[in-house]
Amino acid sequence: MLLGNFELRVPVDKNFKFVVFYDTGNAWNSSNGEDMDFSDLYDAVGFGVRVKTPLGNLRVDYGEGEDESRTHFGFGEMF
Repeated sequence: MLLGNFELRVPVDKNFKFVVFYDTGNAWNSSNGEDMDFSDLYDAVGFGVRVKTPLGNLRVDYGEGEDESRTHFGFGEMF
């Protein structure tokens, strides 16, 4: 598996951030004889918000890839 995530976080106030991001990556199955091929990466771009809550950071992101679009909700940060 290979994953690249580039994210720009822009603070709006103490508890709220706006985010734009670019993701790239893929997963290969080496047990089936698949070799890692860097020319076969998938890309996605998107935007989101981060809200600091007493339970942790709430994330809401919207991303668009080559084949689909998706909204993602989560807690915490990748990094």
